[in-house]
Amino acid sequence: MKLNIGSGEKKQSGYINLDIIPYANIDVVANLDKKLPFKNNQFSEVNAFHVLEHVKDLVFTLTELHRVCKPGAIIKMKSPYYKSKGAFKDPTHKQFFTDETFDYFDPEIIRQSDLPNYQFNAKFKVKTRAYI
Repeated sequence: MKLNIGSGEKKQSGYINLDIIPYANIDVVANLDKKLPFKNNQFSEVNAFHVLEHVKDLVFTLTELHRVCKPGAIIKMKSPYYKSKGAFKDPTHKQFFTDETFDYFDPEIIRQSDLPNYQFNAKFKVKTRAYI
């Protein structure tokens, strides 16, 4: 199964579409700042396009995504880069992302760098980064 979080009015075919706002095309209405209404290890892919910058607690939300994803699942995310005007102009943005933000969730990167290991339960492998 695949999950599309923050889908808004753009329902994505082949995905369970989730948003906090009950748009007509939404399959699940849920708040990413609370426990997700899914079982453990349920999804093989998650799209999070322009949504993670809106959550109150990124560590909590990523921990929940880690919980509902199967081992080896892929999470694709897009958000405004912290240096862009788009990151700051929207008053609903609570998180800002650099090219290294997700390194704190990748045990291999932590081992190979001087980053502190916060022992997050959510552990990911950063595969690619792109600026679009």
